[in-house]
Amino acid sequence: MNNKTPKKSKPVKQVAVAERREFYKDAHASLVKLAVTSVVCLVVSVGLAIYSHSSTTKNVYFAATDDGRMVEMVALSTPNQKDANVSAWVQEAIIETFDMNFHNMKSQIAKSSMKWFTQSGGEALVQSLDSEGYFDTIIRNKLIVAFAPTHTPVITKKFYNSSTGKYTWHLQMEGLLTYRTQTKVYSDTVVFAIEVERISLREDPKGMGISKIILRKK
Repeated sequence: MNNKTPKKSKPVKQVAVAERREFYKDAHASLVKLAVTSVVCLVVSVGLAIYSHSSTTKNVYFAATDDGRMVEMVALSTPNQKDANVSAWVQEAIIETFDMNFHNMKSQIAKSSMKWFTQSGGEALVQSLDSEGYFDTIIRNKLIVAFAPTHTPVITKKFYNSSTGKYTWHLQMEGLLTYRTQTKVYSDTVVFAIEVERISLREDPKGMGISKIILRKK
């Protein structure tokens, strides 16, 4: 007769609880993996979006100047030159404009007004010099005129001019205006108040023009 006691089997309830725990454990692990994967995908998507936005192609337009150079076009409402370039350009313009004599005076002013000034600025310059008798004085005394700056032009104001729709600079330049005859030389210390505004590259290679100029003795 077999006296061995038969093995007791685990209660069904305990087995079910263990299986449920394993199920929850596996499900939790799967959820963690899914969450990590989602976060990684989100980070990658955001990174790609930022890269795509930053690397989006921007249209740049160029214009050909009279001398054949290609220059990037900039809206007239914004500056297209550094301050130092504007000052150097103004200095060159004034020196050339007031380099004349009793023979070539009117032609020189006309040439300079077309090269450095806006249309209205050039017309105002000629009218001002003519009405003040500047031309008559030079011709009558057979003068040779030259301007030499004593200081680099200083930008006193720069702004978007809403009345013209153009970016504008105000500058001031001091120097000596010298008059020569066959026997005499005399000079006046003068100050130029100059207004420069943006214009089309088709009008000026630098995209700038003098729209107003006031000359006074210091």
